Amino acid sequence: MFTERTSVGLDVHARSVAAAAIDGVTGELIQAKLTPSYEHIRSWIGGLPGPVAVAYEAGPTGFGLHRFLTAAGTRCLVAAPSKLQKPSGDRVKTDLLFRYAYALDERDWAGLESCFTPEVVFRYGGPDTNGYAAVEAALRAGLEPLTASQHLVGNVTVALGDDGKTATSSCYVQGQHVRLGVAGGDQLLLGGRYADRLIHATNGWRIAERALDVLRTTGNGAVIGL
Repeated sequence: MFTERTSVGLDVHARSVAAAAIDGVTGELIQAKLTPSYEHIRSWIGGLPGPVAVAYEAGPTGFGLHRFLTAAGTRCLVAAPSKLQKPSGDRVKTDLLFRYAYALDERDWAGLESCFTPEVVFRYGGPDTNGYAAVEAALRAGLEPLTASQHLVGNVTVALGDDGKTATSSCYVQGQHVRLGVAGGDQLLLGGRYADRLIHATNGWRIAERALDVLRTTGNGAVIGL
């Protein structure tokens, strides 16, 4: 726990740094967009009411900034990502992506509908599929003839919009499709990436746009009618 007057949190990336500071005496919140230059960061921190303590999340930029600020006399902590408390909204948005996969494999069409806006646009290697009814019809056509399927979602990233009511997300998907008795083989393994635009509606987070970029396939495309 910081005992300094001003507490600073840094979101450090290779090309930019988002900084936020709170003055423990006045309660004032100060925010800034900084360059990744150590000197620029130190200069901004130097203009805050002191003493100051800084924390940032461990990541690909390493511990250089920590060593620089410590040498300059500023207390700096580097936090492990696993120890940071995530906003509940982040969990809701990622849960939405997982619920979609479960709904596909369980043929839970009501559950699938709860993942999308009514006006959803789905892009999958051809003309856009517009509206939830058309999306469900296309997914039913591909999935209902199958003996089994399993969709695994991972490497999820979510970026919240400035308004707090929109977000973009990206994730990898691996889909195993099995249809016994199909000539040429009864399995198809598909690997790809979803890119989504999410909105927060009155009934929670929903997918408003989804694009599937197929990166690889192994097996028989006829299993799902390709």
